[in-house]
Amino acid sequence: MNNWFVKHEKLISILIVSLFVIGIIWWSIGSYVSMNNGGNAAGQNQEITKESSVLVLTKDGEELDYPYWILESELNNHYESQLQQYEQAYQRSIDPVFDSLNLKTSLVNQLYDLKIIMYYSNENDLNPTDEEVENRINEEIESYISQLKSNESNWNQLMERYGSEKEVRDILRQSMNGMETQVMVEKVRDNVTNVSRGDILTEVENTFEDIKNEKEEVNAQHILISGEATANSVKDQLVSGELNFAQAAEMYSEDTSNASDAGNLGWFSHGDMVPEFEKAAFEASIGEIVGPIQTNYGYHLIKVNDKKTFETPEDVMNEETVVQEIKNKLTDEAFDNWLVEYKETENFGRAYYNDVLEYAYNFNNNTENVEVLENIRSNLQNEVFYDDGTVSIDSDTDYMALYINTSKALLNIYEERLTKVTQYISLKDRVEAPYLNMEIEAIDARIKEIDAELKAENIENEDALLDEKISLTDAKTYNNTLSVINELNLDSLEEAKEKKAELEDKVDTISENRTAVLEEMFYRYPSSNSVVQAYYQANPSDHNVKVAYSKLQIEQLKQYAGYLGAQNLASYFGNQIRDVVINISSVLSSKASTNTKLDAVEVGLDLSDLLEDDSLRLDYLKQLRNIDPNYFTDLEERIQELENTLNSTNTSTEE
Repeated sequence: MNNWFVKHEKLISILIVSLFVIGIIWWSIGSYVSMNNGGNAAGQNQEITKESSVLVLTKDGEELDYPYWILESELNNHYESQLQQYEQAYQRSIDPVFDSLNLKTSLVNQLYDLKIIMYYSNENDLNPTDEEVENRINEEIESYISQLKSNESNWNQLMERYGSEKEVRDILRQSMNGMETQVMVEKVRDNVTNVSRGDILTEVENTFEDIKNEKEEVNAQHILISGEATANSVKDQLVSGELNFAQAAEMYSEDTSNASDAGNLGWFSHGDMVPEFEKAAFEASIGEIVGPIQTNYGYHLIKVNDKKTFETPEDVMNEETVVQEIKNKLTDEAFDNWLVEYKETENFGRAYYNDVLEYAYNFNNNTENVEVLENIRSNLQNEVFYDDGTVSIDSDTDYMALYINTSKALLNIYEERLTKVTQYISLKDRVEAPYLNMEIEAIDARIKEIDAELKAENIENEDALLDEKISLTDAKTYNNTLSVINELNLDSLEEAKEKKAELEDKVDTISENRTAVLEEMFYRYPSSNSVVQAYYQANPSDHNVKVAYSKLQIEQLKQYAGYLGAQNLASYFGNQIRDVVINISSVLSSKASTNTKLDAVEVGLDLSDLLEDDSLRLDYLKQLRNIDPNYFTDLEERIQELENTLNSTNTSTEE
């Protein structure tokens, strides 16, 4: 972890703005600091060899020399930096299992592309000079300082923390160690792309309605009043000049968030307001007071202060900010397309020096290729299992995560094939000859006709129509199996039956092994949401995962409890709540360990608190008393207090 970044993370958190405007390169400040410092560390503390890399770029099948290698230390520094920034942004860690592997894989892909851009830069003499880098750093610093000073409160906080503007500038300069790479990428981008004003106009014409919805804005004030008569009276006073808008807002508006600020709403776009309000505001002229406009909130008087709307594509072309955004978008797309083509035409490739990352790359690019997936699973089998078939307790987490993902992809394919083969076996001799050669569209059309006929009154041939519909449905199902039957080269019913047995064995074996790996992962990472969900789906009878999954559901419910309230929570999430209650009950009535049952009771009490349900809370406290009467020192008092409360409530209801 970079100590400098940690020391100044509060300032950097204000400054984290994407340094790149291109879509494929999105390293943030922290990533660049890590990349440069990490690269130096690799050079000073260890010999740089291919074996210290995770990937070496190839061209025309030949491995390239350094610096076209992705060092393990380089990847690790990027990984740690991204973890740090994620935690800072979201106040939580990424999932340690599947998200961790996905992040590493994504970083390798991005570094690979960056190395290729670097190769192009070197071959075409586009590397930036020291002067170019220094000028760009100074420009960025001035831009950031200007932005910081625009918020007086933030600027004052920085001055209190760092003492002087010079100190802030020095910290900003240190954060730009990656500027040479940024300028290099931008020079390559500008060299290989050329977006003209005509290109921009074409894009505007093709996406005009989308641009209107996204970029049109209105600046307005409003007064919210519950009664229409009062709203009309206030409008009369505004039109006559008896009151100005600020006075009327302060006196009458029921929107307390802006009544004392003249009802100012600032700038808003399409979709920001309820439809009735939006329509009135966008249709009003500047300076016009419109209304009363009725919405679910009441009656609004609206005054439009300014508008940015587009009647024609040419209007958009006069808005330079929007034009620049569109140019940047088109440039990004052109650069992405160039990079794809450049990698292909120049025959770049990958030579992995890290097995799990190679497996992950092959998996991500072959999620429906059975041969590749089986090869990956076979290789991982040796990493994840002992020779006796039990899960290795020493296996690396990334291998296990990839095994779980690969097995799931294979299960999806095999289960789909098994369904189709089973349907084929069942229907082959049942589908009547007239329907065998019917196209799916013709079958659907006839079924639609039959449905219409069945809705008519006094149907004389209802049974015949229903029989025909069943036959057509069978024919459609049968025809949908044929692509799989042909793919598997099944020429007879006997071959289909043999394939069915083979697929059943594969599904059973893979499911059993995957569940065993998930069980090990669950006991390693009981707090991993992804692992808990996957293991619960694979083995919902495990009492410990029932409790863990119920906890996860409770945490999800808590996200909505604050604004929905207990009553609405039960209404909107009844099925989820019922699942939690059922899982807890099944654990408490089982032969699970005492600790597992105590965990289940804790989840139940958490749920009763969330639902504000005293009856449910009392039930769980009584069950707790049966499991461990000393769990709470005041357990009996809690039970007695709840019983008194419920008795009092029942008595009041009866009266």
